[in-house]
Amino acid sequence: MKNLSLQAENEGLKQLEEHGIIYINYWSTDCDGCSAANNTSFQDMESLQKWIEDSYENAEGSWGWDYATKDTLIEEPPRGYWGM
Repeated sequence: MKNLSLQAENEGLKQLEEHGIIYINYWSTDCDGCSAANNTSFQDMESLQKWIEDSYENAEGSWGWDYATKDTLIEEPPRGYWGM
């Protein structure tokens, strides 16, 4: 299980308080070198934590995420690409 750090949890709670939603950018590279980037959002911290745990468990390679704003969301087409 990958728990959020106190700093990361506080950032998520701040977004919820200010905007009523948590925006996330995420990216990954699988074992074949195919990379993808996209965004998602959450209505509560529990859903974010579950998403992080599930992503960690199912990752085939490196991956990461970061908080975003509505103006900084990554909007890649829903497909992977090589050579990122």
